[in-house]
Amino acid sequence: MINNKDKLWTVKEVAEYLQLDEHTVYRMARKG
Repeated sequence: MINNKDKLWTVKEVAEYLQLDEHTVYRMARKG
């Protein structure tokens, strides 16, 4: 899927990897 070495993940990639909605990923990032 994603070569995670030396690469920043996009919100879409994180959402797909964690099987979450993109809005949830944004919310989690805001909370820290």
